[in-house]
Amino acid sequence: MQAIGAYLSAIEVNGYLSFPLHVAEAQKGLAEVFADQGRGLPLVEAEVFLARAINAYEAAASVLDVERSPELWAQVRAGMARVMSIHAQLDGVDTRTTDLEGAIELLGEALLAFERVEDGSGVSYCKSAIEEMNRALESGGS
Repeated sequence: MQAIGAYLSAIEVNGYLSFPLHVAEAQKGLAEVFADQGRGLPLVEAEVFLARAINAYEAAASVLDVERSPELWAQVRAGMARVMSIHAQLDGVDTRTTDLEGAIELLGEALLAFERVEDGSGVSYCKSAIEEMNRALESGGS
């Protein structure tokens, strides 16, 4: 919970207009914390944290574009895909296929940006995650 407070403080201090990349980084960090908090919880509680993670990633994405900040832009896309993948793995979720398909699409976008900036670890992560999610889809989404 201290991490959440620290990220929220960073967002308040670094205004969107004055320091958009700092705010995007802070929102991305906040999203990662929320996503981690959502792991292993029952469906209803997990969905609260995962929705907050998606909202934070969307806030980060709102100040980024692939031309000016390709690596951070790709990290945000990959993070959103991770949240969708976590949601797809929850017991009782009825949007598993949609989650996985959306995650694959986001990872495909991130992959192109990571390739453009020659980020080998980002490329490897995206390719591996796409393969894993395709296998999950082929096996009925589980």
